[in-house]
Amino acid sequence: TIKLLLDHQNQPKFTTEEEHTMLSISLESGASLECLRLIAAHHCFDEDDGTINSPLGAAIKTKQVSSVALMLASGAPIKKFHIDDQTLWDEAFANEKKPWELLDLLVTKSPLKISSTPDYLNENFLINFFDHCQHPISLAVLGFYPSIVSSAQEELNLFQTEISSCTKMEKQLTTAIFLRSNLQKIADESFIVAYDAENNTPDSQWLKATSINKQEQKKQLIEKTDQFINAQFNKLKHVLTLEFFIACANSCPANRSLKSFMLNKFSIELGAPNKVCKAIAEIWSQAAQWTVDWHVAPDAIDEANRFIFNLSRNLFNQKFTLPEPDDSTIHSLFQRLIFTELSTASNPLNSFCTNPVAWLRKFEQRSNLRRVDVHVLATSLQIELGLPIATCQAISNAWSRTINLARVSSQWKTPAELDRLLAVAFAPLINGCMSELARRIVPNHYLQNLSAWVDRVTNQPIHVAATSVARKRPSSQEPDDAPPSKQPRL
Repeated sequence: TIKLLLDHQNQPKFTTEEEHTMLSISLESGASLECLRLIAAHHCFDEDDGTINSPLGAAIKTKQVSSVALMLASGAPIKKFHIDDQTLWDEAFANEKKPWELLDLLVTKSPLKISSTPDYLNENFLINFFDHCQHPISLAVLGFYPSIVSSAQEELNLFQTEISSCTKMEKQLTTAIFLRSNLQKIADESFIVAYDAENNTPDSQWLKATSINKQEQKKQLIEKTDQFINAQFNKLKHVLTLEFFIACANSCPANRSLKSFMLNKFSIELGAPNKVCKAIAEIWSQAAQWTVDWHVAPDAIDEANRFIFNLSRNLFNQKFTLPEPDDSTIHSLFQRLIFTELSTASNPLNSFCTNPVAWLRKFEQRSNLRRVDVHVLATSLQIELGLPIATCQAISNAWSRTINLARVSSQWKTPAELDRLLAVAFAPLINGCMSELARRIVPNHYLQNLSAWVDRVTNQPIHVAATSVARKRPSSQEPDDAPPSKQPRL
């Protein structure tokens, strides 16, 4: 019938205030898509008001994706969203055939171009997403495709109900983390729309454009969120360096505590949870306070700074352990990140606990068993290991006893036998060196490594006599490996 009318140059009636258009009547009557294509080509969409009473509104009420796509592809306008009015966005959300499908079609009218959004890394972009995450319509109005960020919305909704207060940077970083986590779960195949290249209809073209734009927005979101997260994580890594501590110590006003100064700096720049920021600030301030209280290298600023750094590394390793694999909270993410960063960096205390004898011999560079200057060694150990001086003195005394025992022992002949002798002699002494304060500083997994080394050494088949002393060889006894004695000439 429509074809016959158009063949006789009949023009469908445009919209008036009193009556519906032919296009609206066809949509409400359930006309076929082929029929709607014929009518839409002769409809003047410039005269539509873009409300729920327009043909686009009628198409949305039918919940037919192709019909909505046809209206949009033909130029149907969309009235600007208003919180107090019932708009096409509200109608699409209420009449979703499947989650977010109709809203996605509306977004294609003006999707958000992430790559051309200058304030992404600064303020508004992620903050807008965070503030509107509970309202899919608001996100769609901003230009987000709800179907590719729906999981992030659910997680952010839970996050918003849990937090009492949150800094702007924490909102941004949290949003970026949830977004990236959600986007990486979505395969590109989910965006592919069945499309016949030979069928160049407006609705199929609109569906194809929606699919392409969604893929592009997903790609841009992943790129930008990775860029933002990596930048913030690099800041977090820098917070663990000695350079950062020295810069904070130099910038901190004299009338303000270093801890509060650093905590304020973290909340503005870092974006980490308050619990993480507070722990980092406490560790740096505690390390600095102990350096002053213990009078560590008062006349050598470089050595004092090295002690602060080594002590802080020990405290960081003690505080930030590896969380459970199924723990996916923001706090555990930062805890896992700090643990990974600390694990990749060398730590003298970790090397010492793994094999104390090998570390001490390498540290002292002794191969000739010279006598140990207990005081000098204890001072050096404190700076390198970041431990209290009493613990370092106990280690130094134990090492001195071990060296003296090896000097007078006849139970070794080769360097390998000497190393075994030193290990067996030093193993029973090291456990008594760790005071209660030292155990608060030494990470638990370091202590486990030390205990494992002691057990391994104790089980070696070698015995060290506690009163072993060297004896002069009798004149009639030849030493081992000595050349044959000469026979006197007759």
